[in-house]
Formats: sequence, structure tokens, C-alpha cells
Amino acid sequence: IKKWNRDDRFFSESTTWYQEEVMETLETIAAAGSIMEINTKSYYKNETIEPNPGKWALERAFEMDIPVNLGSDSHHPDHIRKGFEHGASILREVGYETVQVLKAGIWQPVEIQVQQMPPEG
Repeated sequence: IKKWNRDDRFFSESTTWYQEEVMETLETIAAAGSIMEINTKSYYKNETIEPNPGKWALERAFEMDIPVNLGSDSHHPDHIRKGFEHGASILREVGYETVQVLKAGIWQPVEIQVQQMPPEG
């Protein structure tokens, strides 16, 4: 939805009905004890200005103690971590200190590392 709704083409994400749907989804994720994926593909493909879900939904997820992981929806090995710096930066802004990473078949919290990008110019 976010990808095709760029510049609020179909609706505003600030509308009550949409935010209620997102909140219901977040409540379901929290009740199930699931991990929520932060997907960076639309960001690194320049289809959106933020990962999916966006910052306001991530703020609610953080308040609800929903653990997150980063995914790029990659279809090529070179894209596996694409957009992760931006996603990690937004997660840090929201308050997350860790992301969940699957290691040896077990989801484990790993500290978010945001590398400083050199200034453009």
C-alpha cells in the first residue's frame, strides 16, 4: 500500500480508518509475540521516503514493545542489506536499540549499529 500510495495518491496515512487498521495489526503482532519486519526495498528503490512501515507506525510498535528485524525483500545478493542504514537510523530515532537477527536458528537481539555516512560533496 505504501509503495503505490506515494504522495498520498489514494489516501492519507493520517486518516483515522487507516491508523485504526494499522493499530489493530500492531495489537495482533504484539499479542502473538511476533517479530515485525521493517522492509527497506521501496526506500532503496526510491519508491518511498521511508521504510515500510513508516516512522509513525514504528513509534507505536516501539511503545507496544514489538521486536523488529530489518529486511530488504532482495532478489539479488547485492541487495540483501540495501537500505539498512536508513532503516536502522529511523529505528534508533524511534527508540529501538536492537533488532532481531536469526542466528543458529534462534532469533536474538543485536544492537543497532548506525554507521556515519560521509558528507556529500
